[in-house]
Amino acid sequence: GRVETSALRARTRSSVRSALVAGMVLAAIPLGAQSGRSRMSGFVFADSDTRVLAGATVELVGDPESERLRSVHVVARTSAAGKYDIERLPYGRYELRIAAPGFEPYSIPLYLASDALTSLHARLRKAATEPIGPAVEKGEVP
Repeated sequence: GRVETSALRARTRSSVRSALVAGMVLAAIPLGAQSGRSRMSGFVFADSDTRVLAGATVELVGDPESERLRSVHVVARTSAAGKYDIERLPYGRYELRIAAPGFEPYSIPLYLASDALTSLHARLRKAATEPIGPAVEKGEVP
């Protein structure tokens, strides 16, 4: 009776301690090495409302002064929902350019951190319209 119960408790405590130690060791092991790659996503909107811009061009141009990034030039288009998603980007400095027909282009320098997701949403301004031909007041003859 009592001897068997004490031996069983000792084995159970030992098993629990072993499981706890194994859990701590597993938690200390990194799940994966850093890849040096990043991801960028976001939405593109029209400036006057919350309307998304489908088919907008999103470009990421790598830093021309960086040997590692100067050849990086990625182009994506926004979906029907106005979303873009660019994966497997090397970390570093970029210029982000966004353009859509009828809107002023948008450009901003940015830095993508290693193994990170960068979310950037842009709101494009309507392009100014140029009058065609001379302006004519009502009642005047050009």
